[in-house]
Amino acid sequence: LVVDALKERGFKKIIVIIDASLNHQVEDPEYLLELAREKILKEAPAKRDADEFIIKYAKEEGAYIITNDTFKDWKEKDEWVKENIDN
Repeated sequence: LVVDALKERGFKKIIVIIDASLNHQVEDPEYLLELAREKILKEAPAKRDADEFIIKYAKEEGAYIITNDTFKDWKEKDEWVKENIDN
């Protein structure tokens, strides 16, 4: 899994941010519980755009975003996303 691969590569601070609705859609809810126990799971606030929450967190923390989302709409409206998201 991605978290394990990041740990193997030496990343120390790993935060997994999920959309509030993911709890009801995930195939392996035990894995989410494991991430929560490890204190690396954050849930975007309900009724708030998860992309916005993720981008704000990355900006504030200087974090990488690892996702399969292209953030295409965000590239058009946010200069930081346009310059950084594909890195």
